[in-house]
Amino acid sequence: MRSDTALPPHLKVFTAENPRDKVKLKDPLSFLEANSDSLICIDEIQLYPGLFSVLRSYIDNKRRAGKLLILGSASSCLLY
Repeated sequence: MRSDTALPPHLKVFTAENPRDKVKLKDPLSFLEANSDSLICIDEIQLYPGLFSVLRSYIDNKRRAGKLLILGSASSCLLY
């Protein structure tokens, strides 16, 4: 994803390869909750397979469609 492109204010992009975003991985649930009114795009999620269980819990508790966009390579064993 290009960093020089202006993004809409309701879109929060989280890239697992970005050093600043990696800091947020230390407490991903806080990041998700702090940005719950935004569309959260998580790119390169395959680099952090532990996020899948956090996302499942977050989604199950919120029950709101269309708030997460997950990008990256993923094998089926990471998803189940």
